[in-house]
Amino acid sequence: MAPVTLDEAVAQVQARTGGRVLSAETLDEEGQRVHRIRVLLQDQRVRDIRVDAATGQWQ
Repeated sequence: MAPVTLDEAVAQVQARTGGRVLSAETLDEEGQRVHRIRVLLQDQRVRDIRVDAATGQWQ
């Protein structure tokens, strides 16, 4: 899988959850770059989704 930018990860999370992105940032966790995206879901719950920047896989 190809690397994923923060903007691409945000678009992916919005498309798959149908929620509204509240914040997004790229972090270094244990030597890996991870995009952390906080999203407000349609049922009004807030969820933090982590996307591996190297692979695009959700964690």
